[in-house]
Amino acid sequence: MAVALVVVGALYGFNNVSLMTDETFARRVDDSIDRAMQWVGEHKWDIASSRNVAMYMLLQECQELHDEPLLAELVKRSLRSHIAPACWRRVLDRAHPVDPAELNRTIQAERIDNRWMLYAIAPEHAELATEDLVGLYDTRRWKGRQLTHQLMALIRLRENMGGAAEAEVTAEQLSRRLSSELARDLAVVDLYIQKVAVVLDAGHEQMVRRRWVERVIENQRDDGGWNDRWCRVFTSFRRPAIDLRDPPSNQHATIQALWLLYLVKYRYPDRFGLAPGKAFRPPSTALRMGPSSPSSRESTSSKSTCSAKPSPCEAPTVHPSRRSAVLASPAAWCNSPAVNRRTHASKASRLPRATPRSGEASTSGEEPARRSPSV
Repeated sequence: MAVALVVVGALYGFNNVSLMTDETFARRVDDSIDRAMQWVGEHKWDIASSRNVAMYMLLQECQELHDEPLLAELVKRSLRSHIAPACWRRVLDRAHPVDPAELNRTIQAERIDNRWMLYAIAPEHAELATEDLVGLYDTRRWKGRQLTHQLMALIRLRENMGGAAEAEVTAEQLSRRLSSELARDLAVVDLYIQKVAVVLDAGHEQMVRRRWVERVIENQRDDGGWNDRWCRVFTSFRRPAIDLRDPPSNQHATIQALWLLYLVKYRYPDRFGLAPGKAFRPPSTALRMGPSSPSSRESTSSKSTCSAKPSPCEAPTVHPSRRSAVLASPAAWCNSPAVNRRTHASKASRLPRATPRSGEASTSGEEPARRSPSV
């Protein structure tokens, strides 16, 4: 028993305790970003032909955080590309007009996490089934990628509805749940990277331990990229899949890791000891599954009016937004060098019409078109 406790303690410390100095960590972050950008440059034509709109969304956010010519080129290319169905273009261009009929046909045909994202990017037009709307606000039901995609949809919904109280409080609860999972997770795979990045993107940087970022950096491959394999055995699906050949880096894991590092360096440098004169502040009570400290967020007394949510939420907390104000044109998306963080005004959330869903048939887009925003 004693030996088992020692082993468990050692593994927990390995995953959660940072031993790097601020200077070493800053140097490792810079070096990792440089190597990842080199990988992106070497594979830019493969990335340009990708049909995953969400990957471009992450590159676009990186470009907003820090102006980089290579990322600007890829973002511009994505905005010029053909995306089908056209409603998915709203993921990249908030000014893009949405055809409500096409949007709702697409919602009916997609899987649940994509339905959430379509609702989040155009809540004023979306007709989401009541069961899906309830699922979006369920803090315990979903696991794995559905959980991280749920949080990503809530982040976008929070922005598009001006700091919706229901989305804000649910996003905080999901971030705490992911943070708790990361504290016990050893396998640095694609999903591990996504969990760390999406909690940061939600505005809950105090829930992210620097050691988790260090472990992502330590698992960067020699070619500068990342893949969905840890110790050549474990993948995001948590099923042992021994492959002695060590699969090559892929754009999905690599772009997510680059996005994570950009969030660390350019949005939250103070939190991770990267800003001059700012030492790293390890989390104290941030990972406890209890009420948040009122000093870390603004409070709002707005009461929810969402009848479809499983339980009402009062006095939710509101975080600063992760993005700048809505940009008016695709060109503005490409040329924005940084994100101006602002605080959302607190207001009761408003919901679109909830309608029953007839079926869940899957569809495939045109071959040259980009669709399927799942990350």
